[in-house]
Amino acid sequence: MDLLGVVPGVVLNTALGYALCPWATTVLSLPGAMDHPRCGAVLALAAADHRHHDRFAEAEHDACTAIALVSRPEKVFSNLPWGVLLQVYAYSGHAEKFLPHHEEFLRELRDRGDHYEIAFGMSIVAINLMAVGRPADGLDLAEEALGLAEHVGAPSVIAIAANALSGALVDTDSERAAALADQFLTNALSIGADLGVSLALGALGRSGQHAEDPLWATRYREVLDRTFEAGDLRLVLVQLDMYGQVLARIGRCEASAVLYGTIRLDSQHLDNPVSMSRRDAQLARIAAALGDDRARELVAEGERLQIADAIRIAREELDRVIQGSGAEA
Repeated sequence: MDLLGVVPGVVLNTALGYALCPWATTVLSLPGAMDHPRCGAVLALAAADHRHHDRFAEAEHDACTAIALVSRPEKVFSNLPWGVLLQVYAYSGHAEKFLPHHEEFLRELRDRGDHYEIAFGMSIVAINLMAVGRPADGLDLAEEALGLAEHVGAPSVIAIAANALSGALVDTDSERAAALADQFLTNALSIGADLGVSLALGALGRSGQHAEDPLWATRYREVLDRTFEAGDLRLVLVQLDMYGQVLARIGRCEASAVLYGTIRLDSQHLDNPVSMSRRDAQLARIAAALGDDRARELVAEGERLQIADAIRIAREELDRVIQGSGAEA
């Protein structure tokens, strides 16, 4: 319990996290486990394992129970249950369901969290506000979180705070948002945080300034491969969705259209204002480049493909860049 109870949230979407989370249920079944001071954090790992396997009802139940446990004064506080719950809601297409938890979460953080936990938690709240189309409402929180994170100095919290602030600024200060995305990537890479690496690479790729860089493509292929091999379908779909948008941005519209179609079949976790706006822009770029009829034909082709086929297409496009032919038509 002591070992699992201190697993940081940043490892959940990594090979280590995928290996550790299934053990949480076994450990919690041991006599007296629920009396342990860290049982709430361990239950959050069980919730994360449910999320990894699309068992969303069980994941939500365990995450909410974990929140109740870590909020009790005799238990060790952890912000992990709230982070897992946000993932549960985000990946099931209900990011708005986390909004009622904001006040309670921030109160617990300020009462019981250390500077790391406070910065991490404020970032989570700001990211949630961005996901539901309210980035301006999270701007002050994100600014405060990054300042506190840089004072703490831990790459994991700097990464998530830079992500939060970049998302809050992307529509109003694109230059600063891009610089923050670079900071996000640097820190996420330093600790092997695959979810963070994916999101940072996606943000930089959408800017159109990195997507034909062999290093960017190599990193994207590596994190896509690791996630696919781990079987985390939801994160794979997020990665394919972001890469489809990147392909449209750099004029690779046929491949982008096919990926758009494949993802559309199982994309409830992308039904939030930010994702839908980006996907609408992607489809508009495709139609403008190829014409409506050809765009519909390719999207329909994508709808007939399996995820493994979409992975193959993405790998071919990434390998084109890695091998030095990124400028070819």
